[in-house]
Amino acid sequence: MSSDDRNGNPPSALLSSQVGLLGARPVGVRRVGLFVAGARLVDLFEKQMKLENLTAESVRRLSAKTKNSIPKLLLKGIELDTTKHAHMYATLIDLSSGATVSKVERYEMRKELERHVANEKIMLAQAQKIARTLTDPHMKPLLRAILADERRHHKALTGLLEAVAVEEKISEDDWWDYLNKWAVFST
Repeated sequence: MSSDDRNGNPPSALLSSQVGLLGARPVGVRRVGLFVAGARLVDLFEKQMKLENLTAESVRRLSAKTKNSIPKLLLKGIELDTTKHAHMYATLIDLSSGATVSKVERYEMRKELERHVANEKIMLAQAQKIARTLTDPHMKPLLRAILADERRHHKALTGLLEAVAVEEKISEDDWWDYLNKWAVFST
């Protein structure tokens, strides 16, 4: 029985790829087969992603049974964060395997992102208009949170649009830079 990993990489490639955890990687060595405490990092990501998805579904079901809008809102926030975490793990899996965006997908994504950027701009303008007229001090914190989210969404979508609009292939480092700047905030 061979000790190659599931992708056919020999043990030397697995050991060399672990250097990426500590610093520079040898040229031509992909981040495949990374290990943490004896387990493949991708396997840990997959396990955690499944747990996040199960938890999100459980919170979604609880929220559906809840009639009061206050706990329903809090549960929805937890559900969305948990779903986002599952997507973040999926992204870590993709990036650790070298997955990138194809030219066709980039074109389709760019068109959709342009529409979403325009929609976020409208939502932000409308929320700002509401904020200017709102006088109830109990409602203002919720509306401020909406405004902050709309501003972040607009900036994040604009940044993603700029990254995707680049005609040449987006490098792995470009994706990591984008993720570290935008994907770590609460959407």
